[in-house]
Amino acid sequence: MIDFWSVNRYGTVTTCTARYNRFIDNEMPSRFDSNGMLIKENISIPTLEALAAEQLQTQAHAKFVFAPEVNVPSLAGFTLGELEVYELVAPQFRVNEAVEVRFVDTTTQADFLRIKYEDALAFGEQYAKERDSCYAVCLQRKS
Repeated sequence: MIDFWSVNRYGTVTTCTARYNRFIDNEMPSRFDSNGMLIKENISIPTLEALAAEQLQTQAHAKFVFAPEVNVPSLAGFTLGELEVYELVAPQFRVNEAVEVRFVDTTTQADFLRIKYEDALAFGEQYAKERDSCYAVCLQRKS
């Protein structure tokens, strides 16, 4: 399982998972289900590492949703607990454009996933359709 995160052109981050969309512009609980956590305040990398480690005690992946007002820390190249952070190489692409989205390991530049943009939309249909640019990072457990 791979989790996609979307960053709009203003630098704010939300997940690309459609079921989380309702939390973005409305009231957002600090913990919205057993699989994830909403970050509503600026957060440091060490704090994020600690939160990831806490989630990994009970689940396979750490998941976070960043509220629009939060300054998201730069995640590329960091290791969060038992997670490695990956970054999308080509950060901007137009909605409905038939492009291939290439994810790489930012440390080694090795590809680990290639998907078509239309397939990426399936992870966040409404969110992607409402924005004209997108940038994704992926958190995946080390193998």
